[in-house]
Amino acid sequence: MSLIKIVSLVIMALSFVLFCFFSYKKTNRFINVGDIFKVYFRIFNRNYPQIISIFILPLFFSFGFSAFYTASISFYENILVVVSIIDAILFGVISVLLGINLRNKNDNVQKRAKEVINETISIITFSVLVSITIMLETLIAIAVYGIKITAVSMFFTGITFYLFVVLIINLMIVVKRMSKLINLNNSEE
Repeated sequence: MSLIKIVSLVIMALSFVLFCFFSYKKTNRFINVGDIFKVYFRIFNRNYPQIISIFILPLFFSFGFSAFYTASISFYENILVVVSIIDAILFGVISVLLGINLRNKNDNVQKRAKEVINETISIITFSVLVSITIMLETLIAIAVYGIKITAVSMFFTGITFYLFVVLIINLMIVVKRMSKLINLNNSEE
Protein backbone atom coordinates (compact mmCIF):
# COMPACT_ATOMS: atom_id res chain seq x y z
CA MET A 1 0.00 0.00 0.00
CA SER A 2 1.36 3.38 -0.97
CA LEU A 3 2.14 6.17 1.46
CA ILE A 4 -0.64 8.35 0.02
CA LYS A 5 -3.24 5.67 0.77
CA ILE A 6 -1.96 5.22 4.31
CA VAL A 7 -2.05 8.97 4.93
CA SER A 8 -5.57 9.10 3.43
CA LEU A 9 -6.78 6.34 5.76
CA VAL A 10 -5.25 8.12 8.77
CA ILE A 11 -6.93 11.40 7.77
CA MET A 12 -10.28 9.62 7.30
CA ALA A 13 -10.00 7.93 10.69
CA LEU A 14 -9.00 11.17 12.40
CA SER A 15 -11.87 13.11 10.82
CA PHE A 16 -14.31 10.36 11.88
CA VAL A 17 -13.07 10.50 15.47
CA LEU A 18 -13.32 14.29 15.54
CA PHE A 19 -16.81 14.20 14.01
CA CYS A 20 -17.94 11.71 16.66
CA PHE A 21 -16.41 13.79 19.43
CA PHE A 22 -18.10 17.01 18.34
CA SER A 23 -21.42 15.29 17.59
CA TYR A 24 -21.72 14.01 21.17
CA LYS A 25 -21.18 17.39 22.84
CA LYS A 26 -24.24 18.49 24.82
CA THR A 27 -23.84 22.10 23.69
CA ASN A 28 -24.17 21.16 20.03
CA ARG A 29 -27.51 22.48 18.75
CA PHE A 30 -27.37 20.98 15.26
CA ILE A 31 -26.18 17.40 15.58
CA ASN A 32 -26.47 15.94 19.06
CA VAL A 33 -26.02 12.22 18.54
CA GLY A 34 -25.72 11.59 22.27
CA ASP A 35 -29.20 12.98 22.82
CA ILE A 36 -30.60 10.73 20.06
CA PHE A 37 -29.09 7.68 21.79
CA LYS A 38 -30.30 8.80 25.22
CA VAL A 39 -33.90 9.30 24.09
CA TYR A 40 -33.86 6.05 22.11
CA PHE A 41 -32.57 3.87 24.96
CA ARG A 42 -34.97 5.51 27.42
CA ILE A 43 -37.78 3.79 25.48
CA PHE A 44 -36.51 0.38 26.60
CA ASN A 45 -36.79 1.35 30.25
CA ARG A 46 -33.89 -0.91 31.27
CA ASN A 47 -35.46 -3.95 29.63
CA TYR A 48 -32.16 -5.77 29.17
CA PRO A 49 -33.51 -8.85 27.34
CA GLN A 50 -34.89 -6.54 24.63
CA ILE A 51 -31.64 -4.61 24.41
CA ILE A 52 -29.69 -7.87 24.13
CA SER A 53 -32.00 -9.22 21.43
CA ILE A 54 -31.85 -6.00 19.41
CA PHE A 55 -28.13 -5.19 19.72
CA ILE A 56 -26.04 -8.09 21.05
CA LEU A 57 -27.50 -11.11 19.25
CA PRO A 58 -27.33 -9.45 15.80
CA LEU A 59 -23.69 -8.68 16.54
CA PHE A 60 -22.87 -12.36 17.00
CA PHE A 61 -24.93 -13.29 13.97
CA SER A 62 -23.37 -10.68 11.69
CA PHE A 63 -19.79 -11.49 12.61
CA GLY A 64 -20.54 -15.19 12.19
CA PHE A 65 -21.99 -14.32 8.80
CA SER A 66 -18.91 -12.31 7.85
CA ALA A 67 -16.66 -15.26 8.68
CA PHE A 68 -17.94 -17.21 5.69
CA TYR A 69 -19.15 -14.44 3.35
CA THR A 70 -16.98 -11.61 2.09
CA ALA A 71 -19.07 -8.80 0.64
CA SER A 72 -18.56 -7.65 -2.90
CA ILE A 73 -19.08 -4.17 -4.28
CA SER A 74 -22.50 -5.22 -5.60
CA PHE A 75 -23.48 -6.22 -2.03
CA TYR A 76 -22.60 -2.74 -0.80
CA GLU A 77 -24.39 -1.09 -3.73
CA ASN A 78 -27.52 -3.14 -3.02
CA ILE A 79 -27.34 -2.24 0.67
CA LEU A 80 -27.18 1.45 -0.27
CA VAL A 81 -30.31 1.13 -2.43
CA VAL A 82 -32.26 -0.75 0.24
CA VAL A 83 -31.22 1.65 3.00
CA SER A 84 -32.26 4.62 0.86
CA ILE A 85 -35.70 3.06 0.34
CA ILE A 86 -36.02 2.37 4.07
CA ASP A 87 -35.13 6.01 4.82
CA ALA A 88 -37.84 7.20 2.43
CA ILE A 89 -40.34 4.92 4.19
CA LEU A 90 -39.30 6.23 7.61
CA PHE A 91 -39.67 9.85 6.53
CA GLY A 92 -43.11 8.99 5.15
CA VAL A 93 -44.05 7.45 8.49
CA ILE A 94 -43.02 10.67 10.25
CA SER A 95 -45.40 12.65 8.04
CA VAL A 96 -48.20 10.18 8.86
CA LEU A 97 -47.44 10.44 12.58
CA LEU A 98 -47.56 14.20 12.51
CA GLY A 99 -50.93 14.10 10.76
CA ILE A 100 -52.73 11.90 13.27
CA ASN A 101 -55.82 13.65 14.64
CA LEU A 102 -56.46 12.95 18.32
CA ARG A 103 -58.86 15.81 19.10
CA ASN A 104 -61.96 13.62 19.45
CA LYS A 105 -60.34 11.14 21.84
CA ASN A 106 -60.50 11.16 25.62
CA ASP A 107 -57.56 12.46 27.64
CA ASN A 108 -56.20 9.01 28.49
CA VAL A 109 -56.13 7.91 24.84
CA GLN A 110 -54.62 11.24 23.78
CA LYS A 111 -51.87 10.97 26.39
CA ARG A 112 -51.00 7.39 25.45
CA ALA A 113 -51.12 8.15 21.71
CA LYS A 114 -48.82 11.17 22.12
CA GLU A 115 -46.40 9.01 24.10
CA VAL A 116 -46.39 6.34 21.38
CA ILE A 117 -45.94 9.00 18.67
CA ASN A 118 -42.96 10.53 20.52
CA GLU A 119 -41.38 7.10 21.07
CA THR A 120 -41.92 6.16 17.43
CA ILE A 121 -40.32 9.40 16.23
CA SER A 122 -37.35 8.66 18.53
CA ILE A 123 -37.02 5.18 17.03
CA ILE A 124 -37.21 6.66 13.52
CA THR A 125 -34.58 9.26 14.37
CA PHE A 126 -32.28 6.53 15.67
CA SER A 127 -32.99 4.42 12.57
CA VAL A 128 -32.11 7.31 10.26
CA LEU A 129 -28.88 7.76 12.21
CA VAL A 130 -28.13 4.04 11.70
CA SER A 131 -28.97 4.44 8.00
CA ILE A 132 -26.57 7.35 7.63
CA THR A 133 -23.89 5.33 9.40
CA ILE A 134 -24.53 2.42 7.01
CA MET A 135 -24.24 4.74 4.02
CA LEU A 136 -20.97 6.27 5.22
CA GLU A 137 -19.51 2.90 6.21
CA THR A 138 -20.57 1.40 2.88
CA LEU A 139 -18.90 4.19 0.93
CA ILE A 140 -15.72 3.65 2.93
CA ALA A 141 -15.96 -0.11 2.35
CA ILE A 142 -16.29 0.43 -1.40
CA ALA A 143 -13.31 2.81 -1.32
CA VAL A 144 -11.06 0.32 0.49
CA TYR A 145 -12.42 -2.71 -1.36
CA GLY A 146 -9.21 -2.98 -3.37
CA ILE A 147 -7.23 -3.73 -0.21
CA LYS A 148 -6.98 -7.50 -0.20
CA ILE A 149 -6.72 -7.99 3.56
CA THR A 150 -9.18 -10.60 4.78
CA ALA A 151 -9.57 -9.08 8.25
CA VAL A 152 -10.51 -5.68 6.78
CA SER A 153 -13.05 -7.28 4.43
CA MET A 154 -14.54 -9.33 7.28
CA PHE A 155 -14.73 -6.24 9.49
CA PHE A 156 -16.60 -4.17 6.90
CA THR A 157 -18.91 -7.05 6.00
CA GLY A 158 -19.69 -7.67 9.67
CA ILE A 159 -20.30 -4.01 10.49
CA THR A 160 -22.48 -3.46 7.43
CA PHE A 161 -24.55 -6.56 8.10
CA TYR A 162 -24.87 -5.75 11.82
CA LEU A 163 -26.08 -2.21 11.21
CA PHE A 164 -28.47 -3.45 8.53
CA VAL A 165 -29.98 -6.05 10.89
CA VAL A 166 -30.36 -3.41 13.63
CA LEU A 167 -32.07 -1.14 11.09
CA ILE A 168 -34.48 -3.89 10.04
CA ILE A 169 -35.31 -4.71 13.68
CA ASN A 170 -36.03 -1.04 14.34
CA LEU A 171 -38.20 -0.94 11.24
CA MET A 172 -40.22 -3.82 12.71
CA ILE A 173 -40.53 -1.85 15.97
CA VAL A 174 -41.85 1.14 14.01
CA VAL A 175 -44.44 -1.08 12.31
CA LYS A 176 -45.52 -2.42 15.71
CA ARG A 177 -45.82 1.12 17.07
CA MET A 178 -47.86 2.17 14.05
CA SER A 179 -50.28 -0.71 14.65
CA LYS A 180 -50.57 0.37 18.29
CA LEU A 181 -51.39 3.90 17.14
CA ILE A 182 -54.02 2.59 14.74
CA ASN A 183 -55.59 0.62 17.58
CA LEU A 184 -55.54 3.69 19.83
CA ASN A 185 -57.02 5.82 17.06
CA ASN A 186 -59.81 3.27 16.47
CA SER A 187 -60.55 2.92 20.17
CA GLU A 188 -63.70 4.31 21.73
CA GLU A 189 -64.03 8.04 22.04
